[in-house]
Order: sequence, then structure tokens, then C-alpha cells
Amino acid sequence: TTYQYMLQYALSGTKDKEQKKIYDQLRTDLLELADRLREGIFTQNASNHLYGKKKDLGQTTLPPAEEMRDRLSTEKMNWLSSNLEANRDALRERENYTNRLFDLIWLNDKMTESEAQTISDLCTDEDIYWCDQCLLVSALTASLFRIFDERKFLILIDAYELSISEQVKQRAITGFVISAYLYNSRLPLYSNLHNRTLIWAKGEGVSDNLQEIFLQIIRSKETEIIEKKIKEVILPEMEKITPLIKKKLKLVELMD
Repeated sequence: TTYQYMLQYALSGTKDKEQKKIYDQLRTDLLELADRLREGIFTQNASNHLYGKKKDLGQTTLPPAEEMRDRLSTEKMNWLSSNLEANRDALRERENYTNRLFDLIWLNDKMTESEAQTISDLCTDEDIYWCDQCLLVSALTASLFRIFDERKFLILIDAYELSISEQVKQRAITGFVISAYLYNSRLPLYSNLHNRTLIWAKGEGVSDNLQEIFLQIIRSKETEIIEKKIKEVILPEMEKITPLIKKKLKLVELMD
């Protein structure tokens, strides 16, 4: 119905200030529908290890916020680390817990508002062990590589702006940049995310960090080009002259 009204307005030549907004909303709805269909098909067929794991998780949700805050606290980690031998089993159990938490975030298609707020709080809480915050940020980034989620992008911005850990900050901004690169044409459709990104990019030190990340990406692209040239041009030429080199080496051996 909305699309029909848009066509009527367009054919009649009527200017509608809301036309672009409605059009962008239609695009986001279609893109998100396509995301859900793709994930549903892949998960149902369990076509690889990733989707097999996702199918096994089913409708499993994140643990309660207070439980995660207690398990991931720096105080708890320091206590466990104070006696590695005595706490070996507890440390192993903790590792299993964080691994499962990673999977739950990584394989989460679209976070609810409450889930996003909980993860954002954990990523920025001074009492949470910084290594675990890095793990949460990595899980968010890995999830964005798999499927678009506006709230996960916003959490990465929160992590950069509010975390006191430089390791968390750098991981968050790197994850954001690479994910944004993947969805370059899609980001402008989400006005809240787009505007927040523009404001954030003007913050102190952000532009310098972004520039360094862009340079690293460019360098990696140059490495890919060089590697491709070696494989497609240099190595085939080397293979052509290898028999000649071998003949010359054998001739030298005979002469000796």
C-alpha cells in the first residue's frame, strides 16, 4: 500500500517531503527481510560448521546481566588467577562460559534493545576484565561480518567512547571500520546510526585512528595485489624456466 501511494505521488508529479524517508524505510525493510531469509535457509540446512552451531543454539538467549557482570569481573578473575593450581577447574569452567558467551553474541542475528544495552554496559564497565571486554567486542564484529545489525554498530561506538582500556578502544574502532566497509552503501539508510557516526568521527583522536586503520587496509590490499601478481605472473614464468635451470645445473655438475 505504501509503495502504491509512492507511485501515485510520483506519477502525479506531487512533491512529498516524506518520500525519501519512506523509500529508505522500504529499502531497509527489504534488506532486513533478505537477511532473515538467508539466515533462516542456511541455519535450516546447517550448511557448514557455523550454521550447525547456530542451529544447536536455537533460541538460547544471553545469560542474565548480573550473572555476566559477576562472571566477567576483574575482581573475580584476579581471585582465580591468584592460585592457578587450586582454581584450575574454575578457570576452565570460566573459559567455557566466555566461549559460549562469544557464540551467543556472534550468532545473534538482531539484538533486542535490552540485550544491546546489557552488552554495551559490559563493554564499558570499569569493573569488567578488559580481556573479556575485548572478547565481547570481537564477537560483535564477527557477528556484523555475518549479518547487519544497527545496534551492534552503536555498541562498538559506545565501547570506543566509554571504555578506559586502550585495547578495547582499538579493537572497537577497527571492528567498526571493517564492518562499515562491508555495508558502505547500507549505512546511510539508518539515520540514527549515520548521524551518530558523523558526530563520533569528529571526536578527539578518532580521525587519527581512522586514518591509521585506512592506511593499514590499503597496505593489505597492496599486499594482495603483489601476492596475486606473484601467483599469476611470476610463478608461471619461473615454472617455464625451471627445466632450463635444471639442465644447466646438470651440465655444470658433469663439467666438474
